Amino acid sequence: MKFNYDILNYLQNYSTMWYSPLTPTGFHQGEAAGAYLESSMIWAASSDGTVARSIDATTRASVSARGTGITARQTVQNTGSTFTKGTVRFGLYGPTGRAVKSWSKGNVLMMPGQKRTYSYNYSRKLGGGAYRVVAAFDFGYPAPSRRAATQATLRRGGSTTTR
Repeated sequence: MKFNYDILNYLQNYSTMWYSPLTPTGFHQGEAAGAYLESSMIWAASSDGTVARSIDATTRASVSARGTGITARQTVQNTGSTFTKGTVRFGLYGPTGRAVKSWSKGNVLMMPGQKRTYSYNYSRKLGGGAYRVVAAFDFGYPAPSRRAATQATLRRGGSTTTR
């Protein structure tokens, strides 16, 4: 594989100037260069010339409906061996099945092994009945083509963790 620049300059021990700047998604430019270098070595070591990579992710959420509202924390993790890009989604559905609150964040780029946590607050008390909590991550590379999703049931005054 041919690079038009010296990829070693992007590694922290060689050049802090090249390594340190953050990408728009919040990780160091040098970490991206290191992942590209690792991917090219995996590709070069494969016997059939194909890129040996796995694209996978997980998500889960912890939700509490105590006091005057709902608080939730959703964790998304790239468990694959290559970059993944996608949309993080969280939804709360009432006893009738209608959406009470939903939230999404698109164009989330994650490096292999990277984990992120998102927090949500909904300031209204829940009525009676069972509510469905759904946490999802639509992901893939170069475009989202897979979904990691989990859901759980929540009642007023309780808490739950999606599985």
